[in-house]
Amino acid sequence: MAYFIEPKYKIWPGDRFDRLTVTEVVPYKIHCICECGKPWTLARGSWGKTRSCGCVRQEMAPPHLTHGMTGTPTYKTWQGMITRCTNPKATGWESYGGRGITVCERWRSFENFLQDMGVRPEGLTLDRIDTNGSYEPGNCRWATKSEQSANRRLKEVCKWGHELTEENVYRNPKGKRLCRPCANRRSRERNERNAQRLREWRELTAR
Repeated sequence: MAYFIEPKYKIWPGDRFDRLTVTEVVPYKIHCICECGKPWTLARGSWGKTRSCGCVRQEMAPPHLTHGMTGTPTYKTWQGMITRCTNPKATGWESYGGRGITVCERWRSFENFLQDMGVRPEGLTLDRIDTNGSYEPGNCRWATKSEQSANRRLKEVCKWGHELTEENVYRNPKGKRLCRPCANRRSRERNERNAQRLREWRELTAR
């Protein structure tokens, strides 16, 4: 059922402006169908100003901007790859661009990246096969979270500066790599705290 939004608008299903045709009018919104077949919703004040769902702007754009995938998971993945390898202020820069990971010249273009990698499959993310290598054809794949975890770059030092050599590392029951010197230090500190508490308790009970 169509509703009047305000008397001054008088917009009804079937009304057309440029490529948009009204399919339903509800309070504050107008549901349309674009000539290209895409459903579109407008604010009531935008009727008569908006020409299409965006396809007109896309058709008028330069050829290198007409991939139509801006905002998709594939485009966001490409954008994130570029950002963390080129922008020192980006989150994760120290693990990517900060340690020399780069994006090959071919993949600076989204169209080339899309041609080589295809559309990002649902549930998968971009993974470098050689974690010390750069983003380039042959070194990247779409991988599951478990595949990425198994391929994660191993830290060379812990946050306290201990080298994570084979002798200095052990795994907890969950399989996580832990620093042995740090674990020994925590154990000593825990034993010292317990001993101090025991001394304090004995002093209190001896009074």
